[in-house]
Amino acid sequence: MWLIPAILALVFISFLISFFPFVAALLFPARKKSPLLEPAPRNIDVIVPCHNEEGRLRTTLESVSHAADELHIYYPEVEVRIRCGLDACSDATWLDAHQFGAEIVTFKHRSKWKVINDLVSTSDSDWLILVDAGVTWDKRILRNSIPFLAVNDVVSFSPSYTTARSGLLGRLHWALEAFIKSYENRSGGPISVHGATVFYRSSSLKLVLRILAGRTWINDDVVIPLMMRCVFPGKRIIYSRNSAIGFTVCDRAPRAPSSEKIARERVARGNIQWIRFLVPIVIEWNIPVFIVSMRRIARLYWAIVPIAIAFSTSVAIFEYFPSNVLIGFALASFSMCLQLFTFYKIPGFMASIRSLFHLITGKREQKENVLWQ
Repeated sequence: MWLIPAILALVFISFLISFFPFVAALLFPARKKSPLLEPAPRNIDVIVPCHNEEGRLRTTLESVSHAADELHIYYPEVEVRIRCGLDACSDATWLDAHQFGAEIVTFKHRSKWKVINDLVSTSDSDWLILVDAGVTWDKRILRNSIPFLAVNDVVSFSPSYTTARSGLLGRLHWALEAFIKSYENRSGGPISVHGATVFYRSSSLKLVLRILAGRTWINDDVVIPLMMRCVFPGKRIIYSRNSAIGFTVCDRAPRAPSSEKIARERVARGNIQWIRFLVPIVIEWNIPVFIVSMRRIARLYWAIVPIAIAFSTSVAIFEYFPSNVLIGFALASFSMCLQLFTFYKIPGFMASIRSLFHLITGKREQKENVLWQ
């Protein structure tokens, strides 16, 4: 009896890790063809949405400036412009932006999605890079990305992500995630990237944003690449985890523990949002992209794994005392409570539980507007 939930946990782990990327790569491999090269981009806009990012923004703009200087050694003709969208800021974020000569655009949206839309719509650059404040770049990232940006079937390029203060489990998590996303390159690229730094071809991004207009999307790092894969089936999103040449960005100012729970809840709501509204479109437009997206959908319900493990362990303990039901039941109950209490401490566990509740009960997330935290 106890083996059933254990097997369920193993099956679901395969869904979370390798099953869907493997199926997509096997059934719908990206066509291997000689890349058609274009001239290097004439100009690149680095777009940084900000809400009270004093200090964090300074750290980011300093690394972006170093990367731009390194780029100009090899590609002096490429113009790099930094544009900071200050949304309802009440601190000295503007001073950080001014210090590095960034173009400052102020808003009162209290919405990251609206800031991105406004800055993208007013850009005339060939490529756009969306960057989160607090993230730092390797100085080689711009110069080494130019060959990818010059390939005509590439609509997006994304480096891998890490955090400065992550422990062993955190580093293993991001290393595994980077490996899986790079494997998804075999079927045309991932449908989600880390929003810390993402390169987008300007013309493609503007078309996708017009398709997504009419709703305030919470998870821009999912809905944009997802729709890019759907709208441009012959194009590619490239994910690179090659840190040896600078394709890894680092979050030097991760969230405080007190705000982590709020952030996880917001991401979970964003996942429910795009699953509800965009998955039916993806199924209709592009089945290969839907298969790739199934791993991301399964990730929303990852709490199934620890719950199944806890249940399996508790049943095994109960079955170990066939002659004394009361002792077996007491120990099994204690084991279940202890494990669930431990899982409760894991960031995002309760957000996944609530997502499971919404899935089972059919409850739908009605909130459309998400304010800055």
